Amino acid sequence: MIEEIRKKYNIPSFRLDQEIIEIIDICRSQNIAVTKNMFYRTPLEVKEMISICKQRRLNITDELFQTSIANFKRISTLLKRNNIPFTPTALTKTPEEIAELIRLFKTVPATITDEILKRSMEEIKETIRIGNQYNILITNSIFLMAPNDLEEIIQFCIKHHVKIYNSMFTKNKEDIIKIIEICERNKIEVMDSMFERKPGEVEEIIDYGRSNEIALSSSLFRKTPNEVKDILEQCNLLGLPPYNTLFQRTSQEIIEIVEIYQKEIGTIPPETAFFRTPKEVSDMIKICRINEISISELLFYKKTIDVEKTILFIKNRYGKEYLLPEIIIYDTEHIEKIFSYLIGKKSLSIIKNDPSIIRLSLEEIIEREIFLQQRNESFVVGDTFHPIFRLSKRLWEEKKKENEENEHEEKSSTSHRK
Repeated sequence: MIEEIRKKYNIPSFRLDQEIIEIIDICRSQNIAVTKNMFYRTPLEVKEMISICKQRRLNITDELFQTSIANFKRISTLLKRNNIPFTPTALTKTPEEIAELIRLFKTVPATITDEILKRSMEEIKETIRIGNQYNILITNSIFLMAPNDLEEIIQFCIKHHVKIYNSMFTKNKEDIIKIIEICERNKIEVMDSMFERKPGEVEEIIDYGRSNEIALSSSLFRKTPNEVKDILEQCNLLGLPPYNTLFQRTSQEIIEIVEIYQKEIGTIPPETAFFRTPKEVSDMIKICRINEISISELLFYKKTIDVEKTILFIKNRYGKEYLLPEIIIYDTEHIEKIFSYLIGKKSLSIIKNDPSIIRLSLEEIIEREIFLQQRNESFVVGDTFHPIFRLSKRLWEEKKKENEENEHEEKSSTSHRK
């Protein structure tokens, strides 16, 4: 019988018959499957290793018994103290190497995983060096690629003036180069989400998008070519324009959102509605109905739970007359800052007629107000705020620049006359 067991598990000759029987008895008593590598350890080591695994809730696998009990204890303890999940691959390293890895990874955003532990220490250090040299964010993805390939891809991107995305490194070197070449050939920007697809899929989506006059956005490449086609077919059936936000949803979700919106509002949903799930769209409509707020596409930029929180804040602090879509899309801290400032100027009620001022920060409002004061112009004009508060940031910068140039010309003219 012992000879059969020896042959079955290929037990080394140095292990005594009595030890073999003890190891088998230990496994039976613990309801643990007997494995080949257990017989490279003494019965006491096997028993102790099983006990540690049960205490720490570790899976008992054959690989665990490839190392000594001393190494197993030190490595598992190091990982536990540093909140790193235990993996049998860690046992391919020495305790000193694990300690060094822990020190290294305290300085980078990556975490020690099974994939990283499969790399040699030299490869891990070289990958970190390359990341630091090229100012690449050192996340787990860059360890998926051999250091030589990693550096080659980085240099290829630099040469071709392509932005480096960490998602690239989830692909092999050849696929990354092909995707970049496809983008160059089609004269389009390389996007992060393209690396979720195979090169052939990227090309198919580009061709299909162009033939259907769809903007080539990042969300488009998060779908497979078949999913893109399915969504466009649904658009045609439902009478929807090919919004880019549609590609953030499944075709079934699109159908549900359209049904909800048409039933409750009687119109086709706006583009922003597809930022949200069908349930979120339904909940947003209910919240607005309860609070007598007109449905606006602006609302869907914000999560339902955040809108609800803002509504409650405004109702309790200022009154339900201020529950306007243009206002409730902002967080409570921003609203409180702007409202407090307007209360101080005795002009809060004006925001009900002219809510666009809320899109500015307090600092921007003060800057524009100073501009008005220098010209003896009023903060409020009739029942609205001064038009200067409705200027976009770009137009405001242009106005400031124009004013500075006029002032410079005026000073030059005065100086010349003197």
